[in-house]
Amino acid sequence: MQRSHIVNKEIKQVRIRKMKTRWGSCNPEKSYINLNSELIKAPIQCIEYVIFHELAHLIHPNHDKGFYTYLTIHMPNWK
Repeated sequence: MQRSHIVNKEIKQVRIRKMKTRWGSCNPEKSYINLNSELIKAPIQCIEYVIFHELAHLIHPNHDKGFYTYLTIHMPNWK
């Protein structure tokens, strides 16, 4: 298992998958992160954002105010 220093949570599995409608997904209960295989073609800033976005879901499972506040604190230029 890996531990992310930013979110300080264990990540049990990261999977690269073909995904039709998403760049990534996270299951916070199982600590799984899925990343779209097409993401590798995106600019590095986009890749970093998607990965951080999914890591943030380990702390904030929903897209609530706390989630976006967390993103802004740790990645101020996320927008």
